[in-house]
Amino acid sequence: MMKTFACSFTWFVISQLVWFCEGADIFDDNGKVDCTRTNSCNGADIYCSADCVVRCEDSLSCMSATVHCPKDQRCDVQCLTTLACHKLTVNGTHSAALSIAGCDTLSFCTGGTVYFPPNNNGTSRAQIVGGWESVSLPVNFYALNGWSDVEVIDASIDSNAVVPSG
Repeated sequence: MMKTFACSFTWFVISQLVWFCEGADIFDDNGKVDCTRTNSCNGADIYCSADCVVRCEDSLSCMSATVHCPKDQRCDVQCLTTLACHKLTVNGTHSAALSIAGCDTLSFCTGGTVYFPPNNNGTSRAQIVGGWESVSLPVNFYALNGWSDVEVIDASIDSNAVVPSG
């Protein structure tokens, strides 16, 4: 499978290979992107073309990055430590399913933006899993049909948080 990288400074692991990818465009079709070190995918644009798992494993590892979820495929974003997903943008508007997990401790997912896929005949295709009650900076949620697009599992979120997108 073809992989294209435009990388510079900092660690990033993809398919067991180590790359330097801060601020890079990351294209991968193997379905897994592991941002394993501090700032490893900082400011990166991450593009997935198949079912995709993006793991933000260290402090600031996905800070200011943008995950472009695949069209008609699953997209799973995991924020696994303090500030791992600070200012992260996730665009799952056209994905078959979107899951965002791990924002269960103060500052894991602060200041970010999430675009959810619309529900399918009333069944949500997006999940927010765990926590969120202690997120200290605003997180912007965009969902075409409001909360009917998003299933909230083991999380506490203000019901006014979802802003319908146009």
